[in-house]
Amino acid sequence: MGRYFIDLPKKFWIHITLNFWLYVSIVVAIIGLWFFNALVNLVGGFKNALYLIALILSVTTLLWLWKIEAITKVKNHLKKRWYWYILSIFISMFVLYIFEGALLHHYIMIMRENSFMLFFIPLMIYSFKWLIKKETNTLLGKIFTFSFAIIIPVFIASYLYFGGQQYVAQYLKYNDIKDNIIWLDNKPISVNERVFPRDVYKSIAEQSLGDNNVFSESDLILKNNHTKFISSAVPIKKISKFVDGSIDSIIEIPADIPNIDANIQKKKVYFTVGENLVWSRNIYNYAVKSLHYRYFNVFPTNVQILDNEDNKSVMVVSLAKWDGILFPTPEFYGVLIVKQGKISWTKRAILGGSKIILKNDIYKYKWLINQNLNSEISTRYIASTLRFENGFWSALSFVHDNDVLITNMNGDRNELPLISVFNIENKTKLFDFFELKPWKKTSTNARSYLWIPSDGEEKIFGYKPKNVVSIAELTNKVKGSVDYNTEQKYKFAEPRPYFKKDLPELFIISRVLKRNNGSFDPSGIKTYLINASGTQNKVVEVNTYKVDTWEKKAKMLLTKGVNYE
Repeated sequence: MGRYFIDLPKKFWIHITLNFWLYVSIVVAIIGLWFFNALVNLVGGFKNALYLIALILSVTTLLWLWKIEAITKVKNHLKKRWYWYILSIFISMFVLYIFEGALLHHYIMIMRENSFMLFFIPLMIYSFKWLIKKETNTLLGKIFTFSFAIIIPVFIASYLYFGGQQYVAQYLKYNDIKDNIIWLDNKPISVNERVFPRDVYKSIAEQSLGDNNVFSESDLILKNNHTKFISSAVPIKKISKFVDGSIDSIIEIPADIPNIDANIQKKKVYFTVGENLVWSRNIYNYAVKSLHYRYFNVFPTNVQILDNEDNKSVMVVSLAKWDGILFPTPEFYGVLIVKQGKISWTKRAILGGSKIILKNDIYKYKWLINQNLNSEISTRYIASTLRFENGFWSALSFVHDNDVLITNMNGDRNELPLISVFNIENKTKLFDFFELKPWKKTSTNARSYLWIPSDGEEKIFGYKPKNVVSIAELTNKVKGSVDYNTEQKYKFAEPRPYFKKDLPELFIISRVLKRNNGSFDPSGIKTYLINASGTQNKVVEVNTYKVDTWEKKAKMLLTKGVNYE
């Protein structure tokens, strides 16, 4: 027995020596996984980490080939075996299409958006080559040719830098939609007031289902004449941050009543694809496979979950398309409907196959009418075109004659449009709300408000207030009235319209959120109504949980001045 313990260290050392590379591999793998996990946290996801590693390896390989002077050999080999390289490129693109179809499609859409430049640049290169052949025999020809060679690149660079293509495209879009804009004499009425901002509803969803799930962004829907926020959840593997499997739960949170806890609904679902899944299970990768002949013109945007005519939850993907040839503009195209159930790998990765409902057919489906279907990229584009109300030249960088732009929400995560319920022309539905303000940074007043129906209806509604302060500026009124430490504990979020029939002046709701361990606690919310009209912009604090008293408080403010509970 004693001899055994004496020989044990020797035997252990022999074992380590004989299996040296095995243990080295294990140690390297552990260290590598630790670094990879750190990189995942640093770049915001394991896919980003893989792309970064692939980029580093690619650059390193190219540098190594250049160092050993192998580039020339590769060129010579390419000339002899060009068909193998074309085949490898095709295979690489096909693999990318299968696993990251949305990424490939995104760059194709960028080329589609900039189709004018893709047409213009080759034309200029061809013209330059033609001039060199035809006009270089004389001094005048040489001067003209080389002037052309200098002026054209400068023009192209300036055109791209100052957004020339977008400028022309916006002007053409405005001419298309200007007859659909209805300028209202009276302000629209906001209804179904949201009690809390969007950030709070996501925090509530995370607390309800726990930390072992990843949630999609909360989407506002209309259901049984009430607004609700819906989020989908998918389990997450904590160690690798790899999100796999399926969407197995959704959570509905009422948005227009303060008593949330008693009205939260958790529903079990089964979606093979979803927003937070990866590779072929990602909803955007799957959506582009379902476009088929529309692949080079249509692209997916917003995603939400609604109840269809059979009261079953379905995933609804909003689609937009590039309308036009040389100066394309984004336009709402329709929606892609994904039902629950297993989708085979072949359909997810290659064929697609979900049903597409075109914009003009949405009225046939009652469960889609009045919902938030319109693509935000297209509604923002519509709002931005109102800078051309005074003609083509009015929005030039050296003119800016009554030029307007979409109000910047000063760092708020929820930029315009704000999705809200309004009553316009006796119709209550969800609208994309925009505020437009003068281009001059020194101007603090709102120039006009815009309501674009979220279900894709052609009509656009506008209202031009008089002497009304911009939404983004009014938050400063609360900051000046109440002492808050905005850097550490508090956040000012989602200033939004509070337009009521019995209030002669326009009001804005502004909320102050209290951070609690990274999330937002509903019990720590302060709600303020601000009088946006006139010059005094009085502020009143209202009870967040008693929405029915807000209008009364606003009326008191108009007669008595500033009031805090």
